[in-house]
Amino acid sequence: MHSSRRQPMPTRPPRALLARMPSPRALALPAVLGLTLTACSTGYADPKGAELAGTDGQVQQVEIADLRLTTFAEGEPAQFLGVLANQSAAPLEMTFSDDDDETSVTIPANSTLDLRTTATVFETADVQPGTIMTVMIRVASDEEAVELPVVDGTVDQYGDIVPNDAEDR
Repeated sequence: MHSSRRQPMPTRPPRALLARMPSPRALALPAVLGLTLTACSTGYADPKGAELAGTDGQVQQVEIADLRLTTFAEGEPAQFLGVLANQSAAPLEMTFSDDDDETSVTIPANSTLDLRTTATVFETADVQPGTIMTVMIRVASDEEAVELPVVDGTVDQYGDIVPNDAEDR
């Protein structure tokens, strides 16, 4: 005689319980988003606690990344910071201007230019550090107004970049 003995089935949680449990993908999503948002935060916290992230954008064939101004005080010289990427096969001139200042840089063809290494200076910042300043950016015939954060040149990471006398301008 052959006995038909059943093997015990592995125990599983009831379907109702499974339906209420988040999937591994759903559990991972908040962690990934948290990492992404943290990794993308390249802002500067001024002494008053405001977060001033640089401005990103594009004018003509020039991509702009993390553009900002740094100065010691309103009315003092201000250095542009950020990276400009020329995506064209020819050099392009980019001009920054406001009511009383204008400065230009030439970005080589198919290249990037880090403004920390180039004297791109306004003679005077029109606003105090920790605020936003409107600057016109022109490449060829395209011109756009952008809102740039003005960061405090007394902060260690910016202090050696800000021009502090007429020889630096």
